[in-house]
Amino acid sequence: MDAEKMTLKVQSALQSAQEIALRMSNQNIDGEHLLLALIKQEDGLVPKLLEKMNVGVKEFESKLEGEMNSK
Repeated sequence: MDAEKMTLKVQSALQSAQEIALRMSNQNIDGEHLLLALIKQEDGLVPKLLEKMNVGVKEFESKLEGEMNSK
């Protein structure tokens, strides 16, 4: 991947996903790490989409973190 061709939002999400993986003592960045980073992104698209689908963002985030911690 060429980081120069990525938007700032994508670069930020990937960096956040890496930080989440490190915090959880994971050596690899998985889709769950990226999803959690996208959910936490301020003014991001994912929280808005979840809200439009009537999905509680905080509840979804909590369940995702719970699943990730149980692995």
